[in-house]
Amino acid sequence: MHNSLVRELVQAGRRTSCLGLTNGKMGIVIALFHYGRLYGEQSCEEIAGELLDEVCERLDYSCLLYTSDAADDTPC
Repeated sequence: MHNSLVRELVQAGRRTSCLGLTNGKMGIVIALFHYGRLYGEQSCEEIAGELLDEVCERLDYSCLLYTSDAADDTPC
């Protein structure tokens, strides 16, 4: 990881507690995966994987999104 922006993303990803796509870990995960694959930086992909694991560990699976039209399906 030679890019200063990548270093800042990694630090922000480890620091933030927000899981969001636009201002949190998930957005950073996507950016790091993309950068890693685009420039062949395996270390970026590995860190992105670690951050993704953190996101998955903190997800609340009790609140599911429903796409059915059934009357008894109530989203959280």
